[in-house]
Amino acid sequence: MLSPIGPQVPWIRWHSRRGCGIRLGMVTFLLASALADPLTFEDPLTFEDLHGSDPTPTAIVGGVPAAEGDWPDAAAIYIGGSFACSGVLVAPDVVLTAAHCLGNPYVQKHVVLDTIDHTTGATPILVEATYGHDDPFNTYDVAVFMLSEPAPVQPRRILQDCLAEDYLRQDAEVSIVGYGATDDWGTETTTVLHEAVVPVRDPGCSDLAAGCNEAISPGGELIAGGDGTDSCVGDSGGPLYLETPEGTFLAGLTSRAALPAPSVCGHGGIYVRADAIVDWVESVTGRNLPAPDCGAINRAPHPQADPIEAAPGQIGTTVVDPGDPNPGDEHTFEIITAPEVGEAEIDDEGLVEFTAPDVLEEDTTLVVRVTDEYGAVADLTVEVLLIEGETERIELGVGGCGCEGAPGGSAVLLWLPLLLCRRRH
Repeated sequence: MLSPIGPQVPWIRWHSRRGCGIRLGMVTFLLASALADPLTFEDPLTFEDLHGSDPTPTAIVGGVPAAEGDWPDAAAIYIGGSFACSGVLVAPDVVLTAAHCLGNPYVQKHVVLDTIDHTTGATPILVEATYGHDDPFNTYDVAVFMLSEPAPVQPRRILQDCLAEDYLRQDAEVSIVGYGATDDWGTETTTVLHEAVVPVRDPGCSDLAAGCNEAISPGGELIAGGDGTDSCVGDSGGPLYLETPEGTFLAGLTSRAALPAPSVCGHGGIYVRADAIVDWVESVTGRNLPAPDCGAINRAPHPQADPIEAAPGQIGTTVVDPGDPNPGDEHTFEIITAPEVGEAEIDDEGLVEFTAPDVLEEDTTLVVRVTDEYGAVADLTVEVLLIEGETERIELGVGGCGCEGAPGGSAVLLWLPLLLCRRRH
């Protein structure tokens, strides 16, 4: 349901994915909820009971309907008989959602799991207790719904520890899943579960101008999606999944729109990082959320390389270090995205050679994929920086930065590599 204050008001920055929308809208919603008559608790509850109060169900912008059985742990949350938010099951009797989805604590709540249409196909489960994180508008927008009975669904494991370190990276592909609206303004509603695959834009939510909460930045949230594919109204609290060689894990929970947001949805969203709230969830629920055995799994490489520096018509080089946490692994290297100008190639040892065109007006990039012998993959974007003027190549050997040097005396040749080699952190 939309608040009387529209989410497009420019001077209020906090845009939720629920539909009560913003800070002032949340206050309006809570006041209205407090005046509502609580429902009578009856067992067993039917869908006729839930839908008798004219629900206003609200799915992913730019997404597609989910296939039956793909996301059984994705939850639809009902407050006072009406659909309100999305969520995800992380323990047999624990559903996570957004804190701004809590609503009136005295109004009856239920969750629906294991269905691709929250109006059919599953039995609602009563919520017997709720817990919201302290100061969610400035820290973690997350809440726990404790179920009255274990759900007949396998809980989703949380991406944490070494798996989060290895796979939750810039440009990693993640799946957003929820029952939210399907248009940029959050008005086209559906009861069908939708999904979409989007890239991670800021894995630590370090860009405070985008609306990241400073108190938990970096590392408490992430930004994903945009360019017309996004979570929307009704997706709040819903899951953000990331696939790894060890399985598909919960990486985040839908919170709000990233800024700038010319429309309610479609321009990217901010998600609470699931690994950042594990300790809190365990403390308020008493449930154990299993962590991966990092000593028993093959971890992905963490490649790094110095930028390539090249003058027009010359060759610049760099060496890609696989940065593999598993000592002794062998690796293959390939360029999966060529530079927009010039030519690049990489050898079996990770040595990249970039041949610059005669006229190189702007810096460029290329992407190297590193694969270990067990199939774990990581991609690295390598910068190619322009050096003005014609130069003479300096042979630095393996481990050098592949810089180009201007002709001149030996003193210049000795100092130039130190000036031009800049480790990228």
